[in-house]
Amino acid sequence: MSSQSSEACRVFISGMGMITPLGLDLHSSWQHILEGKPCAKKIPPHWYDYLDFRSGIWAPLPDMDFMSQGFRRAETIQNDTSTLLAIVATHEALQQAGIETVLTDKKRNQYQLATINPERCSVIYGTGSGGSCSLLTNFSYHAIATCKQKLSETEACHESEALQTLYHPPTLNPFVIPMSICNSVPAGIGIKYSVHNDVQPVVQACSSGTTAIGEAFRKIRSGQSDLVISGGIEHLKDHWGASYKGFDLARTLAMIPADGNIDAANRPFDKDRSGFLFSQGGGASLILESEEHLLNRGGTALAEIVGFAETFDASSVMAPEQSGTQIERMIRKALDSAGITAGDIGYINAHGTGTVSNDQVEARVIERVFGSQTPINSTKSIIGHSLGGSGAIEAAVCVLSMQDQVLHASSNLENPIAALDFVTTKRDTSSTPVHYSFSESFAFGGHNSGLVLKRV
Repeated sequence: MSSQSSEACRVFISGMGMITPLGLDLHSSWQHILEGKPCAKKIPPHWYDYLDFRSGIWAPLPDMDFMSQGFRRAETIQNDTSTLLAIVATHEALQQAGIETVLTDKKRNQYQLATINPERCSVIYGTGSGGSCSLLTNFSYHAIATCKQKLSETEACHESEALQTLYHPPTLNPFVIPMSICNSVPAGIGIKYSVHNDVQPVVQACSSGTTAIGEAFRKIRSGQSDLVISGGIEHLKDHWGASYKGFDLARTLAMIPADGNIDAANRPFDKDRSGFLFSQGGGASLILESEEHLLNRGGTALAEIVGFAETFDASSVMAPEQSGTQIERMIRKALDSAGITAGDIGYINAHGTGTVSNDQVEARVIERVFGSQTPINSTKSIIGHSLGGSGAIEAAVCVLSMQDQVLHASSNLENPIAALDFVTTKRDTSSTPVHYSFSESFAFGGHNSGLVLKRV
């Protein structure tokens, strides 16, 4: 497509890749989500050498050997883990879309997308923190090295045992600045696959992935791009548990129940919820294409994106505005942009974090807009909260749910906070197929965004 059409382009998803605490690819993650496989673990014991914690549980990612994924050693040094994970998910998405990658620069390990015009291809990708852990790790070297230098300058002072044992990297990484800024994630994807149209980061905390996909949808619909690599990613693991501690201090994390059963701690929309299960990270990449581009290259659509909207609470940097007015407005705007009504939605993938305030506000808004008969689940109830990557995972879950006509259960939902149709056991929807699904995300700061997806 070389010129903008006078009519809005239809936008399809042609490929997806996923990384979650339950798997390092789309298939294994989805199968384990359907099984409701628990993934909560106790946090690393050595974190307690540095800090105390209220919660003490999280959802770690499986170990990944990036060298076995085709990266050169230099790439693992020059890029934060969040960027590497985003590229792995993107590679899987490109494979599913049937888009061949051709090696064009062996030294830089750089590829080009075969048959795709790089000047009509964009990257719009979300992350909440980008490479913040790389910045933290490098700062630790600077801080501890400075302390040791100051102590050594005073003859009467000796390094304390604590200072001697504090972890820090052996040296500063000269790439710390480019690898720690948030645009490093989409830039890393754009460099890897030789993209020459615009490459944009979306940084909206927990709504980053959803909004990135929505902006990619708008980009194609307006005729500015033929293909967009989109999605969201997060990786928040540091040696000291400092990133985790921030959420723990804010009292947003799920607490271990009195009986010690950590598998029961994560329970969105349940009356006994206490917060969200912190995920080490993860996310999903989606390949979006215009209808014309998809047909011309002989690709296959997985689902269609038909609506998107976002609003802003302008209320609190941490808590949702209690009336839910702007969340409701976002949902109605998204439905209007799709040209459908609330009654057409057959499934809602809720933000569903498990925090007391968020779940209460979200449940009230869902009831006002959709009534009490639309099936609802929370993917976070199984894999925890992947922060900036969560919305992209949930959009992909919507696609998979419509493809397979099955809805995963919300884990540990025994005493619902509202009389809504929460999915508490895996549900086959083949007899009453889901044709439209809605995925919504809210974020620190007051961001609200949602996607309307259509079955193909």
